[in-house]
Amino acid sequence: MATTHSKNEQKTPSEEKSSFVQRISPSGSPVQDQQLLTYDSTRHGPKDKLPYGWQLVMIILTCLCTFGNHWSNGLIVALKTTIIKELHINNSQFATLVAITSLVNTFLCIGFGFCIDKWGGPLLSVVMAGFHLSGAMVMSGASTNGLNSYPVLIVGKVLAAIGDGSLDNAQHRIFATYFSPGKGFAFSIGTIWGVANLAQFTGQSTANIITRNLGSYSWALWISTVIALFSFMCAIAVFFLDRYLRSRYDITDQTNGKRHIGAVKGGRAFRLSAIKHLPLSFWLVVLFAVFENAGVQSFVSISTQFAQQRLKKGAVIGGWVSSFYLLLPACLTPFIGIYIDMFGQRIFLQSVVQASIVIITTAAGKLQDDSATNSLDPAVTLWLSYAAVSVVISGFLLFAAYFLPTLLPATRLSQVTPRVLPEEVRKLSAREDVDLTRDENDDDETRTTKQEMHLKAPLPGQEKSRWMYMGISLLIIVLGWIMFGLGVGWGVHGNVIAGTTGE
Repeated sequence: MATTHSKNEQKTPSEEKSSFVQRISPSGSPVQDQQLLTYDSTRHGPKDKLPYGWQLVMIILTCLCTFGNHWSNGLIVALKTTIIKELHINNSQFATLVAITSLVNTFLCIGFGFCIDKWGGPLLSVVMAGFHLSGAMVMSGASTNGLNSYPVLIVGKVLAAIGDGSLDNAQHRIFATYFSPGKGFAFSIGTIWGVANLAQFTGQSTANIITRNLGSYSWALWISTVIALFSFMCAIAVFFLDRYLRSRYDITDQTNGKRHIGAVKGGRAFRLSAIKHLPLSFWLVVLFAVFENAGVQSFVSISTQFAQQRLKKGAVIGGWVSSFYLLLPACLTPFIGIYIDMFGQRIFLQSVVQASIVIITTAAGKLQDDSATNSLDPAVTLWLSYAAVSVVISGFLLFAAYFLPTLLPATRLSQVTPRVLPEEVRKLSAREDVDLTRDENDDDETRTTKQEMHLKAPLPGQEKSRWMYMGISLLIIVLGWIMFGLGVGWGVHGNVIAGTTGE
């Protein structure tokens, strides 16, 4: 039986480090909980508050962890015509190459999510960046010395995809630890995407220039590998910096309000029944993400070739034109983050159903192959249809946030300015007649927090509908795998036809 020795049940983060949890072993001797790391000692007295300078260093290094990842993503897209020509593949096979990243992460991102929660973002950033580096090396080798092997390129893409899919999640976990909502968290996330867009722009706009000047597209891939090595070194630096800051300064983990110690206590099991606690607002965001992310990724995968066809220019001009859409987000996203920290408006647009990208990307490749003139018009039409659905869903969320606040309380609360959030919670609670049993120890802040949790909770009696939403999500994932298989089949079939006709 576990016993807890503590002088005070309510300890601040700085006070907590001077105590520890003991477990009684079978022999009766106390065993110190492994959650308290050995370098978190109190021999040096109380710790100082984390300076803003170190927070800035953490932001910079963490953002650079995915620089190589996004550089590589832009690279493959820009080299589409070159890769198709050198590897003798068709559009369906190239779509398979692009979609495989999302396919790998339809399930892996969930498992890695548990690992990130258990062992922390810094350690998993190193692991994920390592996978991407190994994949980048294999992809570069696939194009070196005239090898031009499509299967080897696929293997490298799979290795890189293992790291790419969850590296962003590890970054978010780090920032969620060091920055609280309304106090720098949205800015840090905006900075991540600003750096990511800058990396993708640089990789996409320079890929064909490097290929033309150095004589082979393998040089562009090897330069991408060097960038991936740099990102891997940044991830290692984040890991050791996190350990140093925890040992030197008093840091509160913003995800739970406790002292930041790195890894969390084990024993948490995944429960599928937790689905019933997800409100309608969550599923509407999922629905938006299915169409928005799939549409964007499918268009990005053909953007360079589309620019070449429309402008009737070469790959260099096509790469530059197709990458311009990344410049505005690269400059704008950090400032959007500052705005969200100050004023709210945070209907979160994070994709959670990666399989939707597989479906739409593979379909776009097939539509292009079926076109008599190899035209991209059918693929662009498909992308525009997805974009239209995304606009409708996001428009409904925005409308509900202002005109139907009691229908989707979580959506409304995500829109208000953080400093007026408690007041908005009280207003919505009064409109919905939320009457919670008041504990004599509850202060106003605690009561407001309970009211907020009640407002964001799903309505009773709708368990079947939430299971239905989950079933639809799983169906999309299954369809993603089916479409991937069809894409492989279409690619093989297309190559057979090309071989028999002499193309």
